[in-house]
Amino acid sequence: MAQTTDTAAPRHWAPDAVTIIFALCFIVMIVSAIMAAAGVTAVRPGSGELVVAQNLFSAENLRRLFSEMPQTFAHFHPLGMVVVVMLGAGMADKVGLFDAALGKFLRAIPSKALLPGTIAIGICSHVAVDASYFVYIPLAGYAFKAAGRDPFVGICAAFAGVSGGYGANFLVTPTDAIIYGLTESAAQTIDASVSVDLVSNYFIMVAYALVVIAVVTVVTRSVIEPRLARHDVDPVDAEEERREARPGALAWSGAAMAAVLIAALALALPEGAPLRDEAGGLKPFYDSLVAVIFLMFFIGGVVFGVFDGRIGSDRDVMRLTAEGIYEVAPFFMLAFAAAHFGAFLNWSNLAVIFAAKGSAGLNAIDLTGIPLIIVFFIMAALLNILMASASGKWALMAPAVVPMLMSAGLSPELITAVYRIADSATNIITPVSLLPVVLIFAQRYRPEVSLPAFIGIMIPYAAAMFVCGLLLLVAWVLLGVPLGPSGAEPFYQLPGAS
Repeated sequence: MAQTTDTAAPRHWAPDAVTIIFALCFIVMIVSAIMAAAGVTAVRPGSGELVVAQNLFSAENLRRLFSEMPQTFAHFHPLGMVVVVMLGAGMADKVGLFDAALGKFLRAIPSKALLPGTIAIGICSHVAVDASYFVYIPLAGYAFKAAGRDPFVGICAAFAGVSGGYGANFLVTPTDAIIYGLTESAAQTIDASVSVDLVSNYFIMVAYALVVIAVVTVVTRSVIEPRLARHDVDPVDAEEERREARPGALAWSGAAMAAVLIAALALALPEGAPLRDEAGGLKPFYDSLVAVIFLMFFIGGVVFGVFDGRIGSDRDVMRLTAEGIYEVAPFFMLAFAAAHFGAFLNWSNLAVIFAAKGSAGLNAIDLTGIPLIIVFFIMAALLNILMASASGKWALMAPAVVPMLMSAGLSPELITAVYRIADSATNIITPVSLLPVVLIFAQRYRPEVSLPAFIGIMIPYAAAMFVCGLLLLVAWVLLGVPLGPSGAEPFYQLPGAS
């Protein structure tokens, strides 16, 4: 997606997630040597198998590290999912489909529905991943100004929707492929049969999206606008007008994407369809969602580009696709580091040992069920203030946290839902995220607003999302509602456990 500004994100003191994970890889190696020398053992949760700590500095494990390095990276589950999704999403991004669609939707919102509509579209803009910060948030300020409302308030509301609702959505996004892939890899260290699909949390994520829309709307109207809104808004400047797509380009692109979705449903819904299993279940369809999303974005992007005049030949398609993949290049380093972090925990048996010891400790203090969910929620929300990358943080946490909490009775799907909602709640008040970039957009309308002041403005949003997100999770668990269409339940019991 074309950036609306050439302003780069300010540097901050926090180390990159990849650096942290590589450092932890070395720490795991040292810990493995100490625990192996001490003869530490544990009973594998569920199976009762005795596992012994293994020294990663041993000749066997060093040979394994170097000889299997390509396989360790290539077999990292989220890698293929993300690359396939981004082949399509990158094309749609670089050809300008997301930019044009977001602008079109924003301009089409009636004045009375501008605020909740801005928040809802901000949540859906996650299909463009972090590009939504650079494109959609400035667009929201422009839309508020065009409607005669304070654009600074529009920036605040859009930021709260985009960042505070990062774990919520009505759509399946590239971030889902990363997060759920990491969860599945971590869960399989103690239960190889676990499968976590892209819609495993869809029901609760949609519910959380509705909560975010309601919370941000109420906070904006009751707190932000009364304190900050100015009513002497200048007319829209001519230079703020954006290039619109050629007539028909968005319509044809939408029709193409709808055709792909209809074709996928036709392969899944009828009895005996190819995307059903032998028992008539829809698991093959859920497993195929990565391919469906790729085809929707890729074909939709190509159709948009042809009708908008941005694609004239297959060379343009290849160029734009390559540019889209370039945008996700940093993920390859994250995946390389995370793959080896998970492998080190697995080869050394530390993942199983930590899960067994951790779950035993939780049981000893009777920390299970709702209290355990609340403690994990608070921990994830606080950690997000120091390390904002949702995928990077989960790559760090999942290998240790998921097996431990599964052993304590929480399903991998619920663990992921708790993490995503908690992570979203404090997204809008951490200075180590893209908040400084958003501040630059906001200072266009309020030059006097400093970083601490802007964080102070966003605190009511974060506090309300924290409370409402936690209440949603507790209510969901108490009611026992499935987390997604694949029927994932909140609680879990390891095979063989009594």
